[in-house]
Amino acid sequence: MYKNIIYTLSILLFLSTFCTASQFKSSNVEKKYFLKNELKIDENLKQNLHFGFSSTTGNTETMYFNGRYTLSFTQSGYHDLPLKFSLLSNAYFNKSKNKKRNEEYLIDMGLEQILYRKWLGYVFARWLKSPNIQKYNHKISANFGIGNKIIDNDNHSLKIKIGIAHNTENYSSSKATRRYESMNEYIEYSNKINENSNLNIKLGTIQNLSNISNDYEMLSVIGFDFAISENISLTIEEELHYDAIPTQGLEKLNSKSIMSLGYLF
Repeated sequence: MYKNIIYTLSILLFLSTFCTASQFKSSNVEKKYFLKNELKIDENLKQNLHFGFSSTTGNTETMYFNGRYTLSFTQSGYHDLPLKFSLLSNAYFNKSKNKKRNEEYLIDMGLEQILYRKWLGYVFARWLKSPNIQKYNHKISANFGIGNKIIDNDNHSLKIKIGIAHNTENYSSSKATRRYESMNEYIEYSNKINENSNLNIKLGTIQNLSNISNDYEMLSVIGFDFAISENISLTIEEELHYDAIPTQGLEKLNSKSIMSLGYLF
C-alpha cells in the first residue's frame, strides 16, 4: 500500500518540478498563440481549515465530528500558463464509550495545467481509508485526463473533466483485493451569489472499463459558503453517493449532510 502511495506522490512531485523548470521566455508569436485568452496567475498560497459536524444515511445513520484542511496555489507553468496545485484532507469519526467508531479518512492531491486557451490537463491521486463505513482498509486511485473551462469569469465558473484512473481497493472484510481501470467524468460549477456567499456544485461518475454499463459510481455534492468575516466562513454541504455494485452488506445510496466553520489563512 505505502509503495503505491509513495509512487503516486513521486509522479506528482516530478510533474510539478518539470513544469516549473520548463518555463522560458516565449516569443511574441508563441505568446499570441498560447495566451490569446490569458488567465490571471495567483501565486498566493491559500489554506483553509474547517471543523464541524455531519450526519449520514445509508451504511451508517449517525452523527460525526469532521475536520477538513485544504491548500492550493497557482504558479506559472507550461508556456507561462497557469499550473495549479491542490491538496485536500478530510477526517470523519464519532466516539462511543471514549473509543473512535466509524472512522473515515481521505486525502486528495492534484495538478492542473492550462494547455491552450481554456483546455487543461490534470493528474490526480486519492487515498481513502473507511474500514467501517465503506469497508475499505484503503482505496487508492491514480488519475490523469483533460478538461475544459467552459465558463470562467468573476461570477461563474463551469469546468468539465474526463480521464482514466487505475484503482486499487483493499477491503476490511474477507473480500479479495480488487484492481481495475475506470473512466472518470466530472462537472464542476461555482457561482458567486454575492459578496458574502458562494454556491459550489460537483457531479462525477466512475465507470469500470471492463463493465461500464453495470459497475459504476455516481457522486453529487452541493454546497454553500457564507462569509462571516474576512477569514471565517460557514459551509453547508449535501453529498450523495451511489454505488451500483456495493460491497456485500452495504447500501447502494449514501448521503452526508455537513455543517462546518472554516478559517482561511
